[in-house]
Amino acid sequence: MNASDGGGKVSSSEGVDENLRREYEQLREETISLRKDAEQRLMVASEMEERASEEHASLRRTINLLNQQLQLEKQLVADSNAQIIELQRRLSAVEEAAKRESAASASQLQSTEAELARLRQCLSSKSSPDIARSPTSPPSPSEQPQLRTDVEARVLELEARVRQLNDSLLTKQDSLEATLAQNHALKVGFHFLPLSFPCGFRGAPLSTVSGNSRVKLLLSILELLLAGVNLVQIRLERLESECDAHLLEPRNTRSSAFSCGHAHLPQNSSSQSPHGFARLHFIVSLKTSHSAVLNAFVRM
Repeated sequence: MNASDGGGKVSSSEGVDENLRREYEQLREETISLRKDAEQRLMVASEMEERASEEHASLRRTINLLNQQLQLEKQLVADSNAQIIELQRRLSAVEEAAKRESAASASQLQSTEAELARLRQCLSSKSSPDIARSPTSPPSPSEQPQLRTDVEARVLELEARVRQLNDSLLTKQDSLEATLAQNHALKVGFHFLPLSFPCGFRGAPLSTVSGNSRVKLLLSILELLLAGVNLVQIRLERLESECDAHLLEPRNTRSSAFSCGHAHLPQNSSSQSPHGFARLHFIVSLKTSHSAVLNAFVRM
């Protein structure tokens, strides 16, 4: 019986040890899992702390930049206010100077008008260009029309000179345009058109050019000739308007402006080429070129 009791005690102690082992293993596994969980939480906490420190540093830098920008804007506002005050001061100074200048100009204008009136009075009170009288003496009624006639003659002489210069300029312009047109026609017809020019030059035959090039060339020449005809028409219209304007002028003006007294622009002069000669020469050259182009079209 004692042996059976001893065997029961041994089996019970072995069962207790087994339970203790299982509990120990469970506790150790729980400890390991808890340790891993704690390590993970520590890592996450450290990462969050690093992020928080970085965000704190970036926020601090942003705050510093905002403070610097605020200080800069305050400085700019202060500078702008100072500039506004300075500009207002300059504007007031400029306005005062303008007022003073306007007052001085008004006074100078009044003095100039007074001086002009005095000079007119002195001029009207003079008796003749050779004999000078006092400014207070009344003008002679017989000598005042003579002065007016001299002034009108001088004005008419100046108008005649201006018209002569204008006519000379128009003639030179027409001569230049005619020369340019002839040069252009010579350049164009040098290799393509059988044109005869006043100098005896003749271009190469038109048959050496291909069909498309020939048509394009003739069309361009026709456009050039039409432009020249329009130019001549404009010149002739201007000449007619000048003649009409001269016809409407009084007879004494025409006699002063032109020595012959005719109601048209001068045709011959010793100092310039005959008026209208360039126009006539230009028209003749255009007609010759036009007929040559038409003959070329017929031969095509």
